[in-house]
Amino acid sequence: MEQTKTIKRWQIVSKAQNYLAKTKLSYDTRKKHGINWQRLHDFCIQENVECDFGDALSLEIAFNQFLMKTSIQEVAMLRSIEYSVKLLKEFILKGTMREPRQSFDFTSPIGQKALEYISEKEVEHIRPSSLNAYRMQLSRFVDFLTAQKITRVEELCKEHVFMYIRQLKSGFKADTYLAISFTKRFLKWLHENKYLKTNISIKIPSGKFVQQPNLPSVYSSEEILRLLKSVDRSNPVGKRDYLILLLASRLGMRASDITNLQFSNLCWEENLIKFIQVKTGVPVELPLLPEIGNAIIDYLKYGRAESTQSYVLLKTFAPYEPFHVTSVYNVVTQYFKKAGIDTAGRRHGSHSLRHSLASRMLEGQAVMPVISEVLGHTDTDSTMFYLRVDVSSLSVCPLEVPTVNEMFYNQFNW
Repeated sequence: MEQTKTIKRWQIVSKAQNYLAKTKLSYDTRKKHGINWQRLHDFCIQENVECDFGDALSLEIAFNQFLMKTSIQEVAMLRSIEYSVKLLKEFILKGTMREPRQSFDFTSPIGQKALEYISEKEVEHIRPSSLNAYRMQLSRFVDFLTAQKITRVEELCKEHVFMYIRQLKSGFKADTYLAISFTKRFLKWLHENKYLKTNISIKIPSGKFVQQPNLPSVYSSEEILRLLKSVDRSNPVGKRDYLILLLASRLGMRASDITNLQFSNLCWEENLIKFIQVKTGVPVELPLLPEIGNAIIDYLKYGRAESTQSYVLLKTFAPYEPFHVTSVYNVVTQYFKKAGIDTAGRRHGSHSLRHSLASRMLEGQAVMPVISEVLGHTDTDSTMFYLRVDVSSLSVCPLEVPTVNEMFYNQFNW
């Protein structure tokens, strides 16, 4: 595990992971905590923040720095990391860890009604996980109302609900629909039980609040070349990072697929990389381009530590664990900065390299089905939506499906 001047006593994390392995926590939960501790570790290195992971106060200060530097829109991720940090602090102070229970404040009169509603759901014998979801989502709603000084049901009106929905939609997207759905059900229950005169729930639109995803930014071929040239490939870290950048920029691989790349995916005889995408579960075959093949060989011979791990990319310090998705993002942003590329107004994570590849293929008048194949999309509709920013190129992009041979990928100067 990486140890720098800014990081001290990182080995406490390995001890904490060993402790968790002996508990009844699921593998996924233990993995989640490990990823969160690694996120804080990577942040401290990138931002040059000193952190002694063996000291609870130092850990708290580092996490507060992380909070200040992280977008408020990443609220779910922040909550998750805060949860993991609490566990690690307990291990530092007490030598033990137990999953901290989430606390919900239902002390206000409207909170008491929410508890009554949840109790009815409990009688219906719904799953414990669903019951906890009711508590969590309704607690968010009650907390919001309390902040607006609304504590009684009779003070509640549709304007307050719409204010709550608006602030949800400006926050973390993944659980926005759930929050709205649970709130709608609670409001309907309040009306049916005569606590609320007006049925506010019918004012809330049904169905998901679909938001178009923010598209990553595009970088030119010249900028991508500068990015690659900025890597010092004379050391193990540089060899690994260069391979990561190539996989993202030349093949458009997602960060999750890069970190999940295993030796069994490398088909040298066929000059192909075959894998199942982590995000979609769709099988993909990508060309094992000469420069990528050479980079893999260079990394394996002179950069990768000796290990029995089946994953291609490993951390450069013991215990040589597989690379994390967050670390891929950090690698890419680090070299954007090192290359002196102006990223103002543009995203500069690994996904921007994927989108840049697709845009360059579009500019080269590649047929849409082939672009879809490279991106791992199941249909061209997904690809057309993905590339909707490049209207001028899209207007001349041929839509016929010709016979595609393996030499196709060599026709572009990527």
